[in-house]
Amino acid sequence: MDICYKDFPTIIKGKGLNGFSKTEPTPTLAPDVQESNVTVTVHIGKDSYKGTLKKL
Repeated sequence: MDICYKDFPTIIKGKGLNGFSKTEPTPTLAPDVQESNVTVTVHIGKDSYKGTLKKL
């Protein structure tokens, strides 16, 4: 019966329990998008719509 479906050591360390210090998650930055215009096609029912979106 050595089967475990949750990673309890990571959960305990992440919450700062049992004498472990609480670790703060490191923020991940979104990658910079080089393109300022994107062409999209949207299908709604039997109709299709195509257009260009511009990044603000």
